[in-house]
Amino acid sequence: MPLFFKRKPARPPLPPPDQVPEDAWQAVPRHAPNVEMKEDKAGKLYLRFIIEPSMVSERWFSRKFRFRRARKFHLDPTGKTFWLLIDGRRTLGQIEREMSRRFGWDRPTCRGGILQYTAALMERKLLLLDLGHRLRPDPAQQRNAASNP
Repeated sequence: MPLFFKRKPARPPLPPPDQVPEDAWQAVPRHAPNVEMKEDKAGKLYLRFIIEPSMVSERWFSRKFRFRRARKFHLDPTGKTFWLLIDGRRTLGQIEREMSRRFGWDRPTCRGGILQYTAALMERKLLLLDLGHRLRPDPAQQRNAASNP
């Protein structure tokens, strides 16, 4: 059946945590705008990814009958902690240090887990990474450029 069904290309493996550049840990994770969060009475956290209709007729139908398609995800306690630490200001490095402190993990184990979990959430379109730190010039380089005209 290769004519009708295409397999998704395999995702390349993630590099080991010690080979990830240090500036990658300066990225700021943010919740995707079309993700809703709900916590039940037992303390479990559920995420809902709202799927926006692509065709005009589907959009009209969904507005008229208040029907929204969504994918649901259940987070385990570790995933819940990670998700709640994402506030749009903390970097991945700060989240990694906080997770390491809370769970008592060593640095390589924590970095590897954060790297894999971030990639999984991004693949499912639940998480966005703000790489604005790469666009801002380094203050030390600015001072050197100003002092050496």
